[in-house]
Amino acid sequence: MSIWATWFYLDGGMECEEGAPWPYNGSHVLPERNHPRGAASLDVAALSRFVRYNRDNPDGTDEPEGVEPWLRLSVNTADVILDEAQVFALHDILGAWLVQLRSQEVTPA
Repeated sequence: MSIWATWFYLDGGMECEEGAPWPYNGSHVLPERNHPRGAASLDVAALSRFVRYNRDNPDGTDEPEGVEPWLRLSVNTADVILDEAQVFALHDILGAWLVQLRSQEVTPA
């Protein structure tokens, strides 16, 4: 059983509003919306604070709320663990990308 709780998941085998992600086909391939989807997955997961508490206090009765300062980001079968500073940096760059995209008058491809 995993100690990680998935907060966000995109996969070709699931029905979701966002749809499945597109697979990366190399730095020489320009992505298009009509390219096939489904051969890729994206997962974001967090650790609840009670996991560490229960490990360190097997007889404890309290179950603290909240999350640990770690986030798991998975793309296909590659997983990385990010700390708070790394998540802030990723948040900032994703936000900057969205601001730039939405400031353009051109509809994304």
